[in-house]
Formats: sequence, structure tokens, C-alpha cells
Amino acid sequence: MKKRVLAVMIVCIFTLGLMLTPAKSILGEPIIKVVSCPSQYLDNITINISKDGASDNKENLLSQRNSNLPLLTFPSGESITIPRYIDTPSMATSISERKEAVVTKSYNKNEPSKVPNLVSSGTQPQPITNVKSTSKPDIQTQAVTEIKTTSRKAVNRKPDLPQVKLFREIYNNSPAHALVGRAIWYMNYGYMVYGHKKYWDTGYIDCSNFVSLVYKDFGYEITSAARKYNTVGRAVSGVYSKRQPGSTKKYMLVGIDNLKPGDILTFWKEDSTGKRYIGHVAIYMGKLDGKPTIIHTVKGYPTAIGITTSFAYWYGEHFNGARRVLGTAAYSSKASYSATGPVIPAKYQMIPGRVIMPGYLPNGF
Repeated sequence: MKKRVLAVMIVCIFTLGLMLTPAKSILGEPIIKVVSCPSQYLDNITINISKDGASDNKENLLSQRNSNLPLLTFPSGESITIPRYIDTPSMATSISERKEAVVTKSYNKNEPSKVPNLVSSGTQPQPITNVKSTSKPDIQTQAVTEIKTTSRKAVNRKPDLPQVKLFREIYNNSPAHALVGRAIWYMNYGYMVYGHKKYWDTGYIDCSNFVSLVYKDFGYEITSAARKYNTVGRAVSGVYSKRQPGSTKKYMLVGIDNLKPGDILTFWKEDSTGKRYIGHVAIYMGKLDGKPTIIHTVKGYPTAIGITTSFAYWYGEHFNGARRVLGTAAYSSKASYSATGPVIPAKYQMIPGRVIMPGYLPNGF
């Protein structure tokens, strides 16, 4: 039982640049640090730790993006597996294109050594997230000697909504699709509750904050005020709503072929004087199963985010227009892009510090 407990340590928390004070290394004990969690796809890496000539020495595993912040220390003779998060399904399945990465040994007799590069060649830098330990800690010499990619597959993924499944089938790893994929991540794995407070602190989010948040992950600064979205990006022409033929109540969206994934759809509301204003915004996912599909905040949903495919009623009647922020290159599967990990609200973040493992305690507690 102890061995099994020792075999699992999971850390998956994003800090978006506000990394807390690094945990101090203590010989013989694993040390844990807050790290990022960019997506639901895992890239499993095995790290073998072996003894070497140095004495009383520990190796620290460091975050690639924050290479001076120690994450963990391990004893000698230990083998661990790290599921490392990657950003896209295509990266998760293209194992043949990846190469083995080697970490150079480094020693310092006075303090734990640092190994800053822990990412296989051919991939973009990614933070280390989860750790499984397979042996008990000791205080002998250690060195990280190699990293091997063992598999790339999606794990622990929630059952897909039909629209998410359809989107996965057409996913092409373009920046536009990656942006929509990030919105899906927030829906499936986010820490969101519908509300109008600051998401970064509280986890409360509304429609315009959600759109702004997703775009910000990809480096775009967009207003979080829905009323101002008529100034965001540029207008997409030829898209409007009208009543369905023969109906006085149902609507339909016209010109959907002019829309592209990542476009922002806006919807109007009325104030007490009858004046219209933009009161809701959403991210366009694409035409899925022939239907225009949006992802946006929806009250009452578990993570405050939902998917809508029908414009027959409110969304058709209140459709205001479409805006485009992304450039032409964003729709190419060959285009490169960079993105930070998803934002985890401060109230849900783990405070780093000493991790007291059950193996150090009488009877494991």
C-alpha cells in the first residue's frame, strides 16, 4: 500500500507568470512546485535516475519556461514517469516524429544541481506536470541521465459532447483550431463559475471575459467588456439572421460559409429605453454536422461554458454580427503559434512547500 501511495504524485496547476517562491530542496525528500497544465493531452516521459561519483548530491527537475524554479528532487536509483501536457491531438499521435532527448549530467557538491532542458527535441517547450515515483526516497547520490518518450495519447479525457467529437475529427492543428480547442479545454476542465468578478482571482467568468481569456492565452489583448466588441478586430460581411421561411417565430443564420473558426459572434440586448447594445459574445467553432456552432458562457453549466448549434430562437433573433481577429495565416495547418497554459484561478492554486510522503510517517499517516 505504501509503495502504491509513493507511486503517485500529481501536480497540474497553472500560474500564468506569477510563480510563487520556489520550494527549498531538502535532501531525501521530494519537493513539489506549482506548474502549468496547458491541455488535456499527455505525453508520457520516463526519467531514469542513477548513482554517480558525486556524493550527497540531488538533481532538481526544472520547468522549461521557468528554468530557475526547482520542481522536484529525487533520490538515487529511482525511476519515475512524467505525463507531460502537450497542446494538440496531432502532437499526441505523431510519436514517430519525435526523437529521444538526453539530459546532460550536472553536479554541485554544495547544492542540488539544475537540469533546465527536459523536452524532447522537435517539440515546443512544455512544462512538466505530473510525477509517478516507483521507489522509496533515500539521501544518496543521484543524477538525471535520460528522458525517453514512451507514448503520446489522450488519457483521463471526459466523454466528448457530439460537437466536440466532430471538431476533433476536423482538427488540423492550425492556430485557429488550437484557439477553439483551448475554449473546449476550459469547458471540459476549467475552474469556472458564471459571474462577473475577476476570473483570475475568483473563477467567476462571463461571456466577454471568456472570449478575452481564450484569446489572451494566444497573445491577443481583447476587451472584456461585451459592449465594446463592435470595435474588436474587423467585421465579417455577409453574415446575418432572418426568419425561417413560413415561420413567424423561428430564425436562421445566413452566410455561415463566410465564417471561420475563432470568429467572434455578437448578440444584442436592449436597455430600459429600448436601445440595443452588444450583450453577449461567443467563439465560433465552425460548421459542425452542417450547423453553425458556437462555444460560450451558459448559465447553469458545470464549468459555465457550453456549446450552441441552434439559431432558431434567441441566438437567431438577437444575432448582431461577426468579428474576426485572426489573420489569414491562422487557418493554415502549417502555421506556427505560441500559447501559454490555461489560467487556473488563484483560489484553486496549490501553495508550494514541503511534501510529507506517507513513507516517512509511522503507518503512513
